[in-house]
Amino acid sequence: MSQYYGNQTSDLSASMTSSSIASDVQEISSLIPPCKGSRNEKVEPIGSIDPHEIDDSMVNILTVLFNKGSYQAVLEIAGHLLPQKPRSIFLNNILGETNALIDKEHIAIHHYN
Repeated sequence: MSQYYGNQTSDLSASMTSSSIASDVQEISSLIPPCKGSRNEKVEPIGSIDPHEIDDSMVNILTVLFNKGSYQAVLEIAGHLLPQKPRSIFLNNILGETNALIDKEHIAIHHYN
């Protein structure tokens, strides 16, 4: 049996899940091309971007995690973003679909309404 190295926790499963989520996010983030231009350069928003939606990089990360079956990661990340963008159609849809897949229909219905 392999040894577990990392933060000690009373719930080894939760700790391992958190490590897995961090690894998945790091792997997915490496697939997103870096922004061009200097950090001091002011970027003007594009007029057609919906202010209620999250940025494309987070959409990509959540989509990859969902497609990999990392539903707990999707729930944690999307749940963290939802208070900032409560009218996001994408966040509510992915939270609804994820909750439906893990048999939490009552929560799923809330996100679809």
